[in-house]
Amino acid sequence: MRTSILCIKFALSIFMLSGIASAQTVIEALIENQEPCGGLRTEAPLIGSVGVDRLEKVRVPEVNFALRDDELSMSMTGRLACKTSENAALAGSASARIKASLKVDIASCKVFETNVELDDFGGEFGSVISAFQGQIAESLSKKLQSKIIDFCMNMQSPE
Repeated sequence: MRTSILCIKFALSIFMLSGIASAQTVIEALIENQEPCGGLRTEAPLIGSVGVDRLEKVRVPEVNFALRDDELSMSMTGRLACKTSENAALAGSASARIKASLKVDIASCKVFETNVELDDFGGEFGSVISAFQGQIAESLSKKLQSKIIDFCMNMQSPE
């Protein structure tokens, strides 16, 4: 019964978010609201701060959910493109294909597994981003895990 209530809350929360943007999917709107490019900035000698920290486009054509007892599994494949700000000393963009998966117990909000992989890099700074793909994937994985735990806890709170 508890799992059914959580699934209904999850479905309703997705339905309520469906009005966010008509030209994108609900998942794309959720990702956009998390500002996924925000951390792609560094300080460079002589030129100062450099980053592709503005979202250009997110596209997630495939998301799969499976629920067995209280274990929710999710996987997604998509593409994320980030760009520099308009005032950047070096203007450009970077993009990558992202594959992510996770398993979470929706009764306890315990995350069992998160995995994020990046490949198929593009844009002017794609090769630079690819050199740091391990660190970026790890950072995105931690962020995903944190957001899923928050989302799960919010679903369980009585309203």
